[in-house]
Amino acid sequence: MRTPISGIVLGFRIIKGAAKDASDYGKLFIVQAADKDHDADLIPVYVQEIDAIDYLLKNYSNGQLRWIDVYCNQVASGREMVWMLEKIFSISTDQIYVEGVS
Repeated sequence: MRTPISGIVLGFRIIKGAAKDASDYGKLFIVQAADKDHDADLIPVYVQEIDAIDYLLKNYSNGQLRWIDVYCNQVASGREMVWMLEKIFSISTDQIYVEGVS
């Protein structure tokens, strides 16, 4: 299944491949805000494309809260389904401020 995902990016990290021949990959964490009908949801998105990892490291590596719009594929990983990044549409340059936090 392919779908757009929009929300607030909370973090991005590089994870070292565990096996001898396994390659490193990135993991992007996006939270979708709650409304009266839906709970908030934290969505981990796996990033394998080198260009996307490079883009995220250059444009989002400081941990600031920002809006992000991405396009993902849902793929099987063992017994569960995970989201795999296909395309980054945009990452806002405006930082989101949390009231009461300085």
